[in-house]
Formats: sequence, structure tokens, C-alpha cells
Amino acid sequence: MTLRRLTSASVALGAVLVFGLAACSGTPDSGPSDTSPGPTASPTVEPTATESPTAEPTDATPTPSPTPTIPASTDLTAITLSGDLATSPVVTVAAPWAINQSQNKVVHAGSGALVLPGSVVRLNYVGVNGRTGEVFDSSFERGQPASFSLTGVVPGFAKGLTGQHVGSQVLMAMPSADGYGTSGQSGAGIQDGDSLIFFADILAVSRTGVSGTVGPIPTGLPIVTGDPLPQVTLPAQAQQPTDLQVVKLITGDGPAVTEGGRLQVNFAEYAWSGSGLTFIRQTYGTASGPVYASLTGGTTTVVPAWSTGLVGVTEGSRVLIVSPPAQAYPNGNAEIGVAKGDYSVWVVDVLFAG
Repeated sequence: MTLRRLTSASVALGAVLVFGLAACSGTPDSGPSDTSPGPTASPTVEPTATESPTAEPTDATPTPSPTPTIPASTDLTAITLSGDLATSPVVTVAAPWAINQSQNKVVHAGSGALVLPGSVVRLNYVGVNGRTGEVFDSSFERGQPASFSLTGVVPGFAKGLTGQHVGSQVLMAMPSADGYGTSGQSGAGIQDGDSLIFFADILAVSRTGVSGTVGPIPTGLPIVTGDPLPQVTLPAQAQQPTDLQVVKLITGDGPAVTEGGRLQVNFAEYAWSGSGLTFIRQTYGTASGPVYASLTGGTTTVVPAWSTGLVGVTEGSRVLIVSPPAQAYPNGNAEIGVAKGDYSVWVVDVLFAG
């Protein structure tokens, strides 16, 4: 069961980061697309009910919920929790049950970082269908926490987690309109009108900025100044390198980015030609905010400069990536303003790795 809800906003979010397989194969990049991996039954990815990545909810307008045959509760008193809440929680409700509007209850209040709108969270959770009282998804059972952006989950789940703190355990319930609406989730037995119940243990949240040990920039490479929005300039004796350069400007203390792993980043991008640097794009302070994506996924992938250069970089870090064309845009990318033969320069802030 995936909690992702594909919307135009989530597509735009991934569009900033993905450069396409075409950019790696020697043909012009056809433009960005959604980079978020589809749901699978793997314990290392988003919650899922089936192994098919096509089981995501649609954006169809939900009908009123809960179903007329189930009286709508106005609170969470009918739901009980038992077992070890950190490892094997049991959520019990006298089915059939429904809720009139999305509600949440903090079972245990944590004192860690605040979960903000659009944050990426790492957590354990269990989901129960109010109509049947049955578990339809559980990261606890899979034995591996899940990580995902709150921009890509069903509305009731995002509402329940936003404003909470890392370390908190939260009980949430939502009507169908804030769950899977008219589309339901047939593979998980969720029908139109079903209210959903979730218990979540929040383990980590993405950072709002970078901090750590500051490192030097090698002679000849672009100079980076400014915080949080980086400014990139060329030194007097600028020298384009023959190989990919990944420079740790700030080394954070978080977990490391893994090969093919997921991450949330802010970045600024420049093209470097014989005439100097040309600004291409950046995500700092934009409406879409930081982007959340995988270094690999589906039919598209990030350019090799990212898929190899970011592996091992720790959360909380800022890195400078300077790439020859072959590892970025071999034939350029006219859509974003990169000419054939241009080097690519990125400043990347890693806000989440996992």
C-alpha cells in the first residue's frame, strides 16, 4: 500500500532533479520528469499493498465519506493500542467504524526536530481499515522503516504528521476524502468510503539547512559563497577539470547517501563554457521547495555526475559538483539552456538521506 498520491505538484517536484536517461546516452535530454520511485512490496521503500507500481491512488474527486451505512464517529475513543508500540503495535477498533473528519492523537510526545509541510520523514507505521478492522499495511511487519515526502502521501496522513516532532508516536484517523477517495485500493481491500486508521512512530525528518565541518575548494574550481542560497563565481585562474569533481564544502553528521538511495536536496545549477558561468536553475526558496527523489528509478535516472558523485555524501552536507559534459549532458540540453560541450556545475545541499 503506497501512501503516495501522484499530483501535478509531485510531478513538478521531481521534475527539477531528473535529467533523463537520454542525457546519459549521448542524445539531448528530452526534459525532466517525476523521479520518485513507484511503490513496491520492498521493506526499504514507501508503504505498499501490492507489488505493482500502478496501484497508486488517482486524483479523482472523492465522494463524501464515510459510507452512509457506517455511523461516523466524532473522536478516536473506539480505537485502542496495545503491544510494544516501538516494535509491534496492535491497533484495535470495533468494526465497522468510520470517522467524520481527519483527527490525530499524540500517544507519546517526542522532543526532536519539527515535521514541516513538505518534509521527508522516516518512520514505522501500521494502517488499519476502519470498515473491516484489518491491517492493510505495516512497516513494522516488514521489519524496516519507511521514508517518504509528505507532499506525496494521502492528505490525512500528511495532516496528522505535520507539526509533530521526531520521537513522537501518533494515532491518526481519516475519512475516505482524506484517504483514497473514489479510487480506493482494491489490492488492499480498501473501498470508496472507507475510513483509515494509522499509528506512526516518527524516527527522523529532513533538515531545513546544512551544517558541519567546512572544507576548502581546490584551486581552479568555481568559488561558492552565500547561505542558504549559494552564489557561484569563477576564480581568476579557473581551470575546467578533466574528471568529475565532488568537493565537500560542508560535511554534515547525518547518514550517508547510498547507491540508488533516496534523498531530499536543494541545489543550484550552472553551465560552464569558455565564456564563463551561466545560471541555469535553483530550488532554494522556490514554491516547490527542496526536491525528493531517488538516484535511480524506473525509466529515468539522474545524470552520472549525481548518481555516482552523491553516493557517500552525508546528510547535512553541502557539496560542489563539477562535471565534464560526458557525465552530465553529452549533447547539451537546449530545454534548460545548456549548450553542447558545456561543463555542469552544481551546489547541492543534502537535507535527507535514507
